[in-house]
Amino acid sequence: MILTQVSVLPPVTTAERTRILDAPRTAHAHRELLGSLPAMNAVQLGGTAHANVLPTSFSVAAWNVERCLFPEDTATHLASIAPHIVLVSEVDHGMARTAQRHTTEAMAEALGMTYAYGVEFHELDLGGPTERAYCTDDFNALGWHGNAILSSVPFEKTAMLRLDDHGHWFASEENNVDAEQPRVGGRMALLAVVQTETGPLCVVSTHLESNADAQHRHQQFTILLDALEEFAPNMPVLIGGDLNTGNHLP
Repeated sequence: MILTQVSVLPPVTTAERTRILDAPRTAHAHRELLGSLPAMNAVQLGGTAHANVLPTSFSVAAWNVERCLFPEDTATHLASIAPHIVLVSEVDHGMARTAQRHTTEAMAEALGMTYAYGVEFHELDLGGPTERAYCTDDFNALGWHGNAILSSVPFEKTAMLRLDDHGHWFASEENNVDAEQPRVGGRMALLAVVQTETGPLCVVSTHLESNADAQHRHQQFTILLDALEEFAPNMPVLIGGDLNTGNHLP
């Protein structure tokens, strides 16, 4: 479990990118790469909360925004239901397809919320044909893609939990994944504790593997539940996100 908190995610250096591109497409090489990239081993915090504690009755939204091409429009849509917590999946940070923006930060600013952001993948290319149509550059300034939690109240503590580290999308030939989306990283969950009028609550934003069967996702969810016993013992927990439960079924 990763507890490091930062205000800015450091970019991948030229030397690190060369090492990634030259690395063998194996699980061992991927684990070494993943452990060596500071931005993939930290939770980024930003934005500003507008309340101290959640009321007894509050609302939570979970949404896979699929890169978040239009963060202000996304925030406007969310504002109509005024959620106190937003659990977000697939948000870009420094990607050409989303104009190199920190889409989570833009949403949080528009909604007047604080945020926690964690990197799921470092994208090595621009994405598929549909996404390339939105690219404003022929490079990614940072290449971060991940999950986030937006909150109207401050976080008491946060953590990132990696649900796999073997390089499901890195060893593309082995796993038969989309060759147009080479990447370092793996599925993960963001955990945060917030205070309510009736005591602390743990909220989780997660994203389970799409290119796998139900048993694989079951294993990922078991990892998450076990970690929650340590992170939020004897605490109510609310889990949301894209669980990909309909994928690769008969």
